[in-house]
Amino acid sequence: MSAALLVVLAFLGSIWLQVSATGVLGGVSPLWQLLAMVLFVVRWRGLEGYFIAVALGLGADLFSSLPFGVNGLAYFLASFPLRYLSIKVLQGGVMVIPFITATVALGVKLVLVLLAVNLEGISIPGWHWWTRLLLFELLPTALLAAPLYQALLAMEFWWGIRLSERKQ
Repeated sequence: MSAALLVVLAFLGSIWLQVSATGVLGGVSPLWQLLAMVLFVVRWRGLEGYFIAVALGLGADLFSSLPFGVNGLAYFLASFPLRYLSIKVLQGGVMVIPFITATVALGVKLVLVLLAVNLEGISIPGWHWWTRLLLFELLPTALLAAPLYQALLAMEFWWGIRLSERKQ
C-alpha cells in the first residue's frame, strides 16, 4: 500500500466521521479533518504535507458556511508552524501530540474567525460560542490525537510505509 492511498483513506475517513459521528456523540464534534492534517503533517515531514493540509482544509470547507477555500487557506497556514514543531519538538514523544493539536486547532479557529469577520462582516462571536468551541470541538480533538497517532504508527508498521523517512 502506498502513502498516497493512506492519505486518500484518511481524507475519506475524516469526511465520513464528520458526517456520521457528530450526530451520534451528542453535540461533541471533533475536527476530524484538522486532526488528520495534524497527524499527517507531523508524521510526514516532507513538503507534501502542505498539499495534504490544503486538501484536508478543502474537505473541511464542505461542512463550513464560510466561502469555499477559507479552511484550506487556514490549514495551509497552520501547516508551516506545525511542520517546524514536528521537526524541533516532536521526536517520537506521543504525549506532546494533544497539546500540539489543541494549539493548532485554536490557531486555525482564530484565523477562521478573523477571516469571517473581515470577509463576511459578522460580529465577533460571544462567550457561548467560545465555550462550545473549547469544550465540544477543541478538547475532543486533542483527546483523540494520541490514540489516532498510535494507530497511524501501527498502520505504517503493518503496511510497510515509512512516512517520516521520506526524502525532504
